[in-house]
Amino acid sequence: MTKEEKLINKLSEYKQLFKTDQDVALKFTKPECFEKFGLYENNCSTGPNVMLNINLRIPKLCFLVKDFLNNRYFCKRYYYLLYIAEQLKSSDIISKITLGFHEGNMLLPVLNVEPSGCDKTLVTIYATPSEDYFKPSRFLPEQNNVKQDLFNMNLDNDVLKNIPTIFYNSSLSHDVTLSLNSKYIKEILVEQNNIQEGIKLLCVWLKQRELNIGLGAFTENLILYFIIYLLSKKENQ
Repeated sequence: MTKEEKLINKLSEYKQLFKTDQDVALKFTKPECFEKFGLYENNCSTGPNVMLNINLRIPKLCFLVKDFLNNRYFCKRYYYLLYIAEQLKSSDIISKITLGFHEGNMLLPVLNVEPSGCDKTLVTIYATPSEDYFKPSRFLPEQNNVKQDLFNMNLDNDVLKNIPTIFYNSSLSHDVTLSLNSKYIKEILVEQNNIQEGIKLLCVWLKQRELNIGLGAFTENLILYFIIYLLSKKENQ
């Protein structure tokens, strides 16, 4: 059995999360680049554990122009992450790797990795498309990007084609804009020590009251985004 066949067999053992309207072909190749982002990267993490986010940019050759339709992108993204997971499992740099979901969003799986010898460190791995591959205008709230009943809603396809896919669009938009937004956040917070400490205090307050627990909770990431929004409004006034 070839190396490729072994990989395919391993990937077939994972749960199939996404239905699509057609078979998808994915070229397994190394990421275009990677970048750190989030609270820890911007000196806003409260500790004592280290929570590091890493975004892997999936190369353009892995996608087709209309992969934003009908779960095709999410399916490819999922199996690309599984490919990364299998590569990591074959090394001795990790002690544990599990599948999670960004903010509980089932459309956005992530890899939670515990490095070997670092019991207080958790690395969360994201995967997003190459920058500028998909047009952000495709993911406006009023757009429809799911043309078939892929989520078992028991609706006719003719009806589905006229319904805005708001949650689906926002999930894809998260990935399409993640790199750009991360750069913007870093530019805003660089050398802003007082604001960084303020974000830490807000995160501690949030944890103490357990307001960051459960589906739809007000998470530490939302605090970061909200503060950045307020700072950007102040700059524009």
